[in-house]
Amino acid sequence: VGGRYFENESTLKGVSGYGVVSPGFPILTVDSKTEDEDSIFKFNISYSLDDNKNIYFTWSEGYRAGGLNRDETDVVPREYKPDFLTNFLSLRPNFFFSNSVYFRR
Repeated sequence: VGGRYFENESTLKGVSGYGVVSPGFPILTVDSKTEDEDSIFKFNISYSLDDNKNIYFTWSEGYRAGGLNRDETDVVPREYKPDFLTNFLSLRPNFFFSNSVYFRR
């Protein structure tokens, strides 16, 4: 069993533009900030059937920080949100095919 608490802060200050003021491409003064905090967890359990065979199960959460885009447009927003992931993994001994089946990419 495990867990993680995080606080994430992104700040963007300055001027964003393309050097020439033209229609649709203004010079922008940027002063943006985004904050995020949360907790994620992990749980794992395993059991040894014998000296050569184990089974286990893992449930975990993942996090990738959000942030700020330098150039804000109608298509690209200033802020992008964080990503969260829930993962399940369960493995057991291969009782079939004498461990001779595999996938190769």
